[in-house]
Amino acid sequence: METSAPTEQVPSQTGKLATQLSEYQEEALAGTNGETERKTPEQEQAAETLPIYVDEEGNPVPPPPDVPALQAAMRDAMKDGRYQDVLPSVQTLRQVELSREDREEMLYNAMTALYETTRPNFTAYTQDLINAANEAMNFNLESPRVPDALAVLATVNLALGNVEDARGYVQLMRRKYPANVQVPASLLELGAKQMERQEYAEATLTFQTILQDYPDSPLAKDAARLETYALYRQGHTDRALTLVDFVERRWPRLYLEDPDYLAVSADIRFRQGHLEDALRTYWTQYNLDPAAPESASTLYHIAEVYYLLHNPDAAAKVLDELVRAFPLSAEAPAALLRLGENGIHKGNPTVDELFAVYEAPNPRLPGLYYQRIIKEYPQSPEFMTAQLRTTVWQLWNKEYYPAMTAARSFLIDYADKPESLRARTVLLRGFAHELALSLEEENYERVLRLWDDFPQVHDEYLPLEPDMRMALARAHLNRGNEQEGLELLSAFLDGPGDTDAALYTYNLFLATYLRQQNWDAILTLGEKVAAWPLPEEARNQLDYALALSAENLGLQGRALPLWRKLADRTDIPLYQRAYATYFLARDAENRQDLRDAYQYNLDTLGMFTQLQDEQSPYADQERIRESIAALMDVTEIAGRYAEALEWANRYALFVPENSPDYAGLQFREAGLHRKMGDMARWRALLQGIVDREPDSVFGKMAASELRTQDVARDLTRFTGN
Repeated sequence: METSAPTEQVPSQTGKLATQLSEYQEEALAGTNGETERKTPEQEQAAETLPIYVDEEGNPVPPPPDVPALQAAMRDAMKDGRYQDVLPSVQTLRQVELSREDREEMLYNAMTALYETTRPNFTAYTQDLINAANEAMNFNLESPRVPDALAVLATVNLALGNVEDARGYVQLMRRKYPANVQVPASLLELGAKQMERQEYAEATLTFQTILQDYPDSPLAKDAARLETYALYRQGHTDRALTLVDFVERRWPRLYLEDPDYLAVSADIRFRQGHLEDALRTYWTQYNLDPAAPESASTLYHIAEVYYLLHNPDAAAKVLDELVRAFPLSAEAPAALLRLGENGIHKGNPTVDELFAVYEAPNPRLPGLYYQRIIKEYPQSPEFMTAQLRTTVWQLWNKEYYPAMTAARSFLIDYADKPESLRARTVLLRGFAHELALSLEEENYERVLRLWDDFPQVHDEYLPLEPDMRMALARAHLNRGNEQEGLELLSAFLDGPGDTDAALYTYNLFLATYLRQQNWDAILTLGEKVAAWPLPEEARNQLDYALALSAENLGLQGRALPLWRKLADRTDIPLYQRAYATYFLARDAENRQDLRDAYQYNLDTLGMFTQLQDEQSPYADQERIRESIAALMDVTEIAGRYAEALEWANRYALFVPENSPDYAGLQFREAGLHRKMGDMARWRALLQGIVDREPDSVFGKMAASELRTQDVARDLTRFTGN
């Protein structure tokens, strides 16, 4: 072994310098009071035999390192795993000359000690570690310890995230040192890092390399376990199942080292349809620690398998235990959902699929379990599911209105969720049932209430079917919402008019316009239905309304042909013929056609008198008065004074003595008597007017005529003519 040259060694018994050094040593051993401590004989003898080291100038220096002692201390510390104690020895040994073997040993021990004292957090020491590993490796590239340095370099680079660099070091080890124990260890580290980075395909290949090339390595067990995870994460449950079976045969108690492995292996078996094996694995997992929080999930999976094995009773017992033991777990509301439905129905089943669930034998009422979830687990994912399925349950139970109300709320709260489509189905089905029933019962008010309460269905019913439109319109009309009702019905006026709804609409619009005296609207309505196949009675009513409208709008040219047509009909109401004749009489008067004027007025008088005698609501006293007045005018113009006087007498029934028109009638009656030569009656009537109201127009006119007559009489006497 090569050592450095020692500092000059001088025995204590020789020379002045030795004496001084001896004294220096003694002073160095003195107490704080400056007095030399008394030595035992053994101490004095030992002091005389110890070598004393000085430099060239005679100054005392520390003794040279005791290399064998340092190496022994380093090796002992390494052996005991006291890596922190290795570093001081290494620092000293770096300063002395060592054999190549010893220096190589020291460098690798330095690397190992630094690695062990700083792992797993290498952040502050990465460069020191890299330097130490490179120094050790480069000291002797042919050393069998090179894999140790490569392993450290791989580990540090993995810690830094330099996966490709680490992979390079590992591949170098595999190529040059395939039999070295560091190779499977570094491969395992590399695979673990790949798992951490979710590079599951790469991790699978890494772990597979360990199992294929190092099947007898103690690390093969971890490689098999981690490869199972990697395959599982990729969804390769078929390949993972082969590995699970292999692990169970070779390391049957591996799950005791990694409890998570049971859950993964059970799920792999479940996904591959090995239900009995999955059930056994789940039970093993549960029995390890029934009170563990993870046991809630395990119980849920056990129940899931029982349902698939057509053992709902066993599944129910397991779920009951889950809810009892873990009421606050995430699985508790899911368990209640399965209990209520007596099975597992994942995803977003259709309404019909849920109906099939409810129709199957079930010792429980699903609705009760839905309500419990809603009440006790409002923050759970199953809360929304329970709300939705409550609506389906109500629909299935024929609770249509509650189902629709709940579905409407669901649509509002979860408009952006795919489950809203199911709620819409519930709402539409419930609405369709209630609507059909209401239409069948002609319960128009309920139809309108349904329509107002559930606007979410409107787009499914637009454009409105005739029966729906009619029902809504009649409901509005019954409520007094005439405008809304007519707007809904107006669509029927645009068709061919061959339906009961169209005829109903026409009659309603005509009656409304007549009541409103909306003459223009009646004429427009007539144009719309001109080509309709109206019943004869309806056509007569339309002709009457059109004639009346045209008359009121001053369109006599349009009215007269209709009045003539109506006046000749005997199958229309008497009051309508009476009015038709009345307007024809007015026209004849305007044309000064005395014959027609006389006949039409006579007929008008007869018909309105009959209506009056029958106490008809259409009796019109004013039309009787007008007809008598007209007959009086016509007969007077025709020179039939006696008849005119008769009409005047009948007209007098409408003009009592206190009427402002009484004087005018008396004045006219006097004129008729004069034309008939009855001057005495003429004078008596005029004098009566003058006596009653001398200052009125007719009083003055009567007085004037009387004076004129007196003057004329006196003049005749005077002239003899």
